[in-house]
Amino acid sequence: MVCALLGVLSVLVLSAPAFAQAGAKAPNPLPAGLDEEANAGASDDGAAADDDAVDGVEPVPPDVVPSPPLATEPPPAAPTPPTPPTPTPTPTTPPPEATPPAKTPEATPSPAASAPRTVWEPFDSEVVRTADGSMRVCSAIALPLTIVPGVGDIVGTVADWFCIIPAAIAVDYAGAFHGERETHFWQPALALVLKKGFETLVDTPIIVVTVGALVAVAAGGVAAVFVGGLPITLVTTGAVAITLAIYLALRTFRNAIGNFIFQKTYNVLVDEASDEALAPARDSSGLQPGLGGVPGGFGLMATVAGSRPAFDWAHAVPIVGPVWRADVNAENIKRRLRRYSREVLLVDKPDLGAADASADILAGVQGYAMAVGHVGIGVGAGLFGAGLVVALTDENDEGQGAAEVLGGLGIVSVLGGVAGVVVSTGAERLQPVVVPIAWGAAADPTSAAAPAE
Repeated sequence: MVCALLGVLSVLVLSAPAFAQAGAKAPNPLPAGLDEEANAGASDDGAAADDDAVDGVEPVPPDVVPSPPLATEPPPAAPTPPTPPTPTPTPTTPPPEATPPAKTPEATPSPAASAPRTVWEPFDSEVVRTADGSMRVCSAIALPLTIVPGVGDIVGTVADWFCIIPAAIAVDYAGAFHGERETHFWQPALALVLKKGFETLVDTPIIVVTVGALVAVAAGGVAAVFVGGLPITLVTTGAVAITLAIYLALRTFRNAIGNFIFQKTYNVLVDEASDEALAPARDSSGLQPGLGGVPGGFGLMATVAGSRPAFDWAHAVPIVGPVWRADVNAENIKRRLRRYSREVLLVDKPDLGAADASADILAGVQGYAMAVGHVGIGVGAGLFGAGLVVALTDENDEGQGAAEVLGGLGIVSVLGGVAGVVVSTGAERLQPVVVPIAWGAAADPTSAAAPAE
């Protein structure tokens, strides 16, 4: 035991210089205050160990735990990866702006869909006026063909019947667009054939009756002159007045009956249809709203020519009847002209003063001239009657002379009546020419505002 203790002490003694040298070389990691306390504690421990050794107790060396080395410098930071250099932007030409895709043009509505579409009321009268006006204009255009030597009558008759075609087209258009009638070309054409056929057949009897009346009156007048001793002037007055009155009455009823036949036939053949049912027919129609050129001009003339009033017994009253009829005719022309311009030609002219004045003047001339014709015929007939009474009741020379004077005045009056009828007819024939010309001369604000291309 003693030997073991001696061996330990010898080892400690031999190791003391090395520990002292190591303590001198190694820095003290503790702060100064803690270092002193540690040294003091160590001295105390050493003293206690010595006391134990002195007391004969073998000291147990404390476990020596090597302290971890303390770094004198902070550990280096983790290497930061190098930041790549920012590339310098290379100037480039900006890409061209993308051209937007071309817009598909919107479908332009057809004139049939955009045009104002109204029902012409009363359509029964309007369709008759459309047919009658178209026939009259076409016949007037074909009239010069009748003067061709040799073949004038044949050519004029064929051209007159050919007028059924444009008239049927006009009626078909009016029925589809403004009458809600599901028409086909053959239906108005057939109705027009019947109308034209009746008028043609009646024309001959009218001429026959008129000429027959003239011959009969003339024969009676000759007999009265040479047998009864009546003045020739008186007989002539009676013959002309009676013949003219018969002719005018027959012509009036001829036109009225012809239009009546057309209207009834058309109504029987053509059925009414809804607006939706007529849409395909309108879209496929050869004539569309916005007419121009020859069709538009022809329709304008037919509109004026067909503006004659429907038959009215008030218009048959002598003298005042033609004046009333002329006033209605002028109003019909102005109303129908504006409607045709706005709804068929698609041209709205606000200032139609010249066209209105033309319609008023020509209708006035037509009415008052016919009134003058009635007055002349009436006065002539009255003079004829008075002269006839004088001649039959007073057979002396004075009575015969008075009757002859009355007959002469009657001839003048009747000729004045004939002139009035001729002037009235001429004014009526000029309306489809003068009024459309005045309409065409009126300013069109739509075309004036349109930008020049």
